[in-house]
Amino acid sequence: MRAILRGVSRRVPRAELLVGAVPGAGQVGKLAVDHLIVELQAELVAEIYSPAFPPQVYIQSNGVAYLPRFQIYHAEQGSRSLLLFTGPSQLESNEASYEVVDSALEVARDAGVVEVYSLAAYILGREPTERAVHGTATRPELLDRLRQAGVKIMDGGEINGMNGLIFAMASMKGMDGICLLGETAGYYIDALSSKEVLKALARLSGVEVDYSRLDSLAAEAEKAIKAVMEELSKSEASASETRPGRMDYIS
Repeated sequence: MRAILRGVSRRVPRAELLVGAVPGAGQVGKLAVDHLIVELQAELVAEIYSPAFPPQVYIQSNGVAYLPRFQIYHAEQGSRSLLLFTGPSQLESNEASYEVVDSALEVARDAGVVEVYSLAAYILGREPTERAVHGTATRPELLDRLRQAGVKIMDGGEINGMNGLIFAMASMKGMDGICLLGETAGYYIDALSSKEVLKALARLSGVEVDYSRLDSLAAEAEKAIKAVMEELSKSEASASETRPGRMDYIS
């Protein structure tokens, strides 16, 4: 059983751009696309189902059940029209990952999309000092645009998962592909990195939204991280006070 594409609207409206991401490290790309969906009041136009998802359904707060699926939205901002692709998780099956991305890109090509952006995380494994945005593209000519937008060009490495496939497979269907990766520690939801990726996307595509909701999420995350660090410091201090060899007790 292959991926199943289901149209929600009668037809997918025309669009110039596709911006896509599924969950990954720091939720950098996923959070950015979700933010665009909300801020641009995007309309759901298609869904892609895959047997590679676990055999389970989810129950909404209103009691309605639904299958996990990938979604394609349509949005407009001024003269720009775009599609937004996202989903609940990565797929463990390599074949299914290719099938789902291929289906999404088929929708994009049929809608007239000429440029595909994938949003992802550039994992540092430590707290970023500047949250720079790194990037790569499917044609050398596109790299000059990235440089002019303040994006650091990658000179090696690899991009794992569906967020890599989204932009790279676009070239197989005659569309340009660009990937923007925000620096992140990788072990907490990084709204600040999502914001920087969206700002780079805005400089490249002209699609810009209000970032205040991401700022609020970042402030909440920072507060939670500080609380955890304070608890760790207290635990370490308590442990050092009773560590053997310090003569803190009499036996």
